[in-house]
Amino acid sequence: MKFSIKSSLVAFFIILSFAVVSFGVFGLTHSQEPTGDAGQYNNYAQNLISRGVYTMGESGFDNFREPGYPFFLFAIYKIFGLFNFVAVRLVQLILLAFVGYFIYLTFSVYGQKKFGLLAGILSVLVPYMGYYSVELTTELVFTFLLAFSFWLLIKIIKTEKADVFYYVALGTVLGYSALVRTQILLFPFLFFAVYLFFTRSSRVFKNIDIKKSAIGFLFFVLLIGGWITYVYSQSGSLSITEGRQGQLIYYRAVRTELSYKETAQYLSSWLKRSVKGGGSDSFLDKYEFKNLYDDYYQQVSNPQQAVGMRNKNIKTIIKNFDKYLLGNGIEFVKLVFVEHTYAGSYNKYLRAGFYTGLYLLFLNGIVRFVFLKQKTFRLVFWLSLFYLFYNYLIITALDAIPRYNTPYLMFYLLIGLIGIYPFLDRYFLLEKKH
Repeated sequence: MKFSIKSSLVAFFIILSFAVVSFGVFGLTHSQEPTGDAGQYNNYAQNLISRGVYTMGESGFDNFREPGYPFFLFAIYKIFGLFNFVAVRLVQLILLAFVGYFIYLTFSVYGQKKFGLLAGILSVLVPYMGYYSVELTTELVFTFLLAFSFWLLIKIIKTEKADVFYYVALGTVLGYSALVRTQILLFPFLFFAVYLFFTRSSRVFKNIDIKKSAIGFLFFVLLIGGWITYVYSQSGSLSITEGRQGQLIYYRAVRTELSYKETAQYLSSWLKRSVKGGGSDSFLDKYEFKNLYDDYYQQVSNPQQAVGMRNKNIKTIIKNFDKYLLGNGIEFVKLVFVEHTYAGSYNKYLRAGFYTGLYLLFLNGIVRFVFLKQKTFRLVFWLSLFYLFYNYLIITALDAIPRYNTPYLMFYLLIGLIGIYPFLDRYFLLEKKH
């Protein structure tokens, strides 16, 4: 046990050293002023400190943004002082190291520590992990929570009679994840549906304890329910956030009214702009979120109007449901494509090169597992694919930008790496078989 603890600590500090490299090379080399989304999160934290009110502006309570990240900033500012951006970035550096460490722990469950260390190091060296480690936005914290939940699920599924602590931790992590980004809210329910579907035909879930799962789910509900109850006491609304959902539904409703020819033109213009790294045309500008955002708020100025607009837009989507489904395919392309215009990180050739390499590695993993029936780390493969599928399902239902894919890049990497594991194990890792 002592050796295990020692080797685990050694692994963490090795991964931390590479996280520092990623932090410095990909993070500190660009401007880090808290503007835009970062400025809004910062305003929430400032108002929590100075006024004790969860609000972005000067008025009373509002929940335009999910509370998870503002309260993360609030906790750091409370300990280290208001606007201590250095402290925030150092904490996020530690979280980045833990992303890699959870990947290491995942493969340690299989006794494959060398491979786990390699995967953990490469995870923290993903350029966009380093980039967002210095940003006051949700990407890094959400990535940390995804990696944490992933390891906990692997641990629970692979361990006979896993302690209830792991179930409680999983429920708490997923609950807080939903308060950082609501897109993860339905994850436990979809996973439970998969569990019910496979539990009779497969023994992969034989170690899952239903009673302990219920306890974990209770913590998930309590965490989210506690915030929703607070929101209701302040605004009379049962919600986590009343921010961009209405906007996103409006964007999709507008685009479902395009003809098929105009829909094709929209996708073509989007791809051309992305490949060139700019140069929008007037048609694309008209139907992209920056212009539609302005249009939305010209029509909505209070919560009652927002509800009316949302109901109207949902009816529009139902009316044009065939074009909505076609639009989901377009949103998928937008989600996984290399967008250069809004990201502002690195030049387009580095971005394109990174994504090309990552996706080719990922596709090799898919081919080896699905078609060549590779059996090594099958649970890691299928669970990684499940996380990716869930992200596709939720994000493409609304309005996608490639940045929403960033926290999930580690799952593309994992699938790619375990696809080349037999080669690595034969010539480099020389792992002992367990």
